[in-house]
Amino acid sequence: CTLFDSRYLAKGLAMLRSLAATGADYRLHILDMDGRVGRILKGEDPERVNVISLEEFEDDELRRVKAGRTPVEYCWTCTSSLIHACLRRESPEICVYVDADLFFYRDPAVLVEEMRAAGKRVM
Repeated sequence: CTLFDSRYLAKGLAMLRSLAATGADYRLHILDMDGRVGRILKGEDPERVNVISLEEFEDDELRRVKAGRTPVEYCWTCTSSLIHACLRRESPEICVYVDADLFFYRDPAVLVEEMRAAGKRVM
């Protein structure tokens, strides 16, 4: 899962497309932080990309703290809630948060396998 707004769209698209180019098996949940990302990503692979609107995502507690945060601070605030929501909604075997400005050069499954081999709990 990841989150970004339209100001970070170029980086988010580069991350998404680099991940797709690796041939990885993934389902990416993207929290649209400003209502524009979803419109732009509408044509992306719907089998692998799920855009979540902020209106659908926010709860009363997040709305309450939003007023006192800058947009960047609010993104940081939403990160752990996004991970929790993905785990709750999808019940995946593995859930990984990735920053939208990452770029993948190969399938990230190797990292998950390394964590498993080291006996780390993968979540």
